[in-house]
Amino acid sequence: MSGQVPFLQKFSKYSPNGEHREILSEASLVRFRADGENRLLEAFVAFPRIVEKAVLYEIERELGEAYQLRSARIFPQYPRECFSEAYLPQAIIELQRTGAVSKGFFKDYRARVDGNRITIEIGFSNGGIELLYQADTHEVLQNILRSEFGLSFEVTIRQEDGYVFDYAGYEQEQKKALLDIAADSFTASTVEVNEPPQPELKRVISLMGDGITSAEVRPDGTVKVGNLTFDVSSPEPLYGQAFEIDPAPLRNLTTPIRRVCVLAIAYALESKETRKGDKVILNFAITDDDASIYCKAVLPTDEAKPLLGIKDGTAVAVIGSVRTDKFDNELALSPIAVMKVKQIKRMDNAPEKRVELHLHTQMSAMDALIPPDVAVKTAHEWGHRAIAITDHGNVQGYQEAMLVADKTSMKVLYGLEAYFVDDTARAVYGNADASFAESEFVVFDIETTGLSFQNDRITEIGAVLIKGGEVLSVFNTFVDPECAIPEQITELTGITDEMVKGAPSQEEAVRSFLDFAGDRVLIAHNAGFDTSFIRKVADDYGIPFPNTYLDTVALSRYVNPELKKHKLDTLAEYFKLGDFNHHRASDDAEMLAMIFFKMADKLSEEGLKTLSAMTAAMSDKVDCLKLKTNHMIILVKNKVGLKNLYKLVSFSYLNYFKKHPRIPKTVLDNYREG
Repeated sequence: MSGQVPFLQKFSKYSPNGEHREILSEASLVRFRADGENRLLEAFVAFPRIVEKAVLYEIERELGEAYQLRSARIFPQYPRECFSEAYLPQAIIELQRTGAVSKGFFKDYRARVDGNRITIEIGFSNGGIELLYQADTHEVLQNILRSEFGLSFEVTIRQEDGYVFDYAGYEQEQKKALLDIAADSFTASTVEVNEPPQPELKRVISLMGDGITSAEVRPDGTVKVGNLTFDVSSPEPLYGQAFEIDPAPLRNLTTPIRRVCVLAIAYALESKETRKGDKVILNFAITDDDASIYCKAVLPTDEAKPLLGIKDGTAVAVIGSVRTDKFDNELALSPIAVMKVKQIKRMDNAPEKRVELHLHTQMSAMDALIPPDVAVKTAHEWGHRAIAITDHGNVQGYQEAMLVADKTSMKVLYGLEAYFVDDTARAVYGNADASFAESEFVVFDIETTGLSFQNDRITEIGAVLIKGGEVLSVFNTFVDPECAIPEQITELTGITDEMVKGAPSQEEAVRSFLDFAGDRVLIAHNAGFDTSFIRKVADDYGIPFPNTYLDTVALSRYVNPELKKHKLDTLAEYFKLGDFNHHRASDDAEMLAMIFFKMADKLSEEGLKTLSAMTAAMSDKVDCLKLKTNHMIILVKNKVGLKNLYKLVSFSYLNYFKKHPRIPKTVLDNYREG
């Protein structure tokens, strides 16, 4: 949706404070894209002056929290004159967020602007430069500046003049790192001495929220860090000497630091003996379910043995130093000491347990990470009586779930989330039948303040009562939306705030329209849109709305297959019906009535004279592969149902696959048993 409106007016649920309110009070929303199903928002916002990226990312986080979004992205737009060479560091920050490959390459760089050319020099080998170009990093930066300032630059990334890889320095740094580890180990085993205060760690701004930036010690003695909770009352030393557990969240480890303590879950342990066989190279990852980091160490074989027994999921407390690994240029934790602790797992403490009927596992690509057996085990540990497995379009998780169910006496409900298509393709919604020649219909159209029936309001309703190719009567009324009409809507429809002032309210207008329509079949172009607004008002005020309705867009696709588009003005031109005042309800309704007469004549020539005959004919010609898919949960009741579900899945992949394995309604009805 687009249109220049004040940012805070559009996102009224978001109430920023202080600096953020001052910044956003000057901002205008140019356009935005929202994905309700995935809870994603992208907003293109015009600012009169530069806003630092850190502040902008913080506003994104607050906006996401206000609307409970998984991700909120703000794409700023600034006046051209605001751009200068001083802005490039901000553009580089956005580049490293947008282009993942660029991370780590721009810690030390020089950039200059010469006309429409930007040259960036970095201290990396030609191989690193080539990697950046393969990832189109220069084009990503060009697009950022074009989007934010409307300026076109040619970006060149090249090697810093005189760059030579410092092998001697690299070797010296490795030796120093080993000496630092030894020094840390010595310090850990001696009396604490006064140390200079550690630098404050940089706070990470994340699209998924800022998270907790300090550990939470609870009254019962447990410690919550990241998204996990630990019992540290009786730690078991595995390596090094015992230490006081004062943890920092892993998300805080964004720069090298000499000493830090963390609590986390260990996994992916790898070990390898050195050539002499007297030491072991250890690598294992740790996570607090909010952030992760690798632990890397070279230890004497005897000291490493207890660590070799760390299994995936072991809770550990680690103290050590965070350093930049020179091989992969990523931060890693060098352990000084490691202790085994207990994880307090999340439990369901509700007195009456739920039964989850909609659950994805790792068999649903990009939708879940939990393995089927872990899902069943978790539900059993929480005291649930049963759990459903409903992966997207497949039944691959059943075997693992079944094995755990047998061991735990847990009841598993087998099912799937199907990609369902209604191949009974229809233009009529409702149960009423009618004759094209003998029945009365009401053709109607509405104008609104926007596209959302939840948030926008009706501004005009126009309708005509027709029968046998004639218009019998006309209904038309403005409607008071009880809010300002957006400027772009006024430009589109010609309806102004003055025209609707004093008009009937939403309730009064809809009541009058439905009294005019009676129990007749309604006809509208893209009827789902128009009826959604009518139904919203009807539901809000308890007004009955049982009418069957016909969508002329779907009807035109069947009657006029030679047309690529089925817009109202396209159909008016196709049937040579002349010009009309498009985007005014009464004119649109009268034009649609004439278009309906033409399409009804074509149907009658095919022998289709009633709504029911037309619906049957449309179903015969439907192509399942061209229909929109909808999600549907299917659950199995018994062994017959399980067999039929396997058949449906087989048919969906073998006969009806296009982007997704589709299950048509007619096929589902044939195998509905169980």
